[in-house]
Amino acid sequence: MKRLAKKEYTKYLPSGYNRLNFAIMYVPIEGALNLALLNDNSLWREAYDEGVLILGPQTMYMNLRVLEMMWTQVRQLQNQQDMMNAANTVIDRVQDFGIRFMEVESSMNDTLKKITKLKITTADSGPSIITAAKNLIKAGAKENKKKKSLNDMNDSLFIETDTTAMLPDESES
Repeated sequence: MKRLAKKEYTKYLPSGYNRLNFAIMYVPIEGALNLALLNDNSLWREAYDEGVLILGPQTMYMNLRVLEMMWTQVRQLQNQQDMMNAANTVIDRVQDFGIRFMEVESSMNDTLKKITKLKITTADSGPSIITAAKNLIKAGAKENKKKKSLNDMNDSLFIETDTTAMLPDESES
């Protein structure tokens, strides 16, 4: 029994395998095991203290089933942990997506605000560069004939007269 305890069979298992902290000593003849236990009452306790379980045919199957159930539970717990890790990864990625989406949305809103402010400078009336250019043409300045006339330019370049309707609300920033 003491030799069996010193063998440390579990050290031969690759890492990652479930290991027992005891060895099983199987006695195939139930009568011989019973006789040994009757002659030495402390035999089973000493073996257990040394990390050896002495099992006969009647107890071997039951002990193997208990071990199987324990290892099944260990595997289930590991699977649950793997699933939680995967769920945490998905949540982390969704959070990253949300942050990036909000950054892009904010950037787009800033761009729209800048376009609106730019259109104010090209408004068809008021203190804009278009108004100033048209006043210069009225005063006798000439447009470059090779370029598009101010009067022919698409209205999308210009902002409505009511410029406050196009300005984004500054409190949204």
